[in-house]
Amino acid sequence: MAAGTLYNGQSTIQESFQNMNALREFFYMGGYAFYVWSAYGVTFIVLVANVIVPLLHARELRARLARQARLEGQP
Repeated sequence: MAAGTLYNGQSTIQESFQNMNALREFFYMGGYAFYVWSAYGVTFIVLVANVIVPLLHARELRARLARQARLEGQP
């Protein structure tokens, strides 16, 4: 039998608890979790805004140009 392996599955439970602790430590970020995750959040918001804002401006510009073309086309 390999070291740390039991027939009743206790080693699997212990390994899952260790994995949960590692995941918890990852999200805790050594005490800097609020700073780190808020920085990720702000970065994500800025990246999304960098995509959405130009699309909205392009839509507005097309509407304005279409309106101007209609007005210039009238006698």
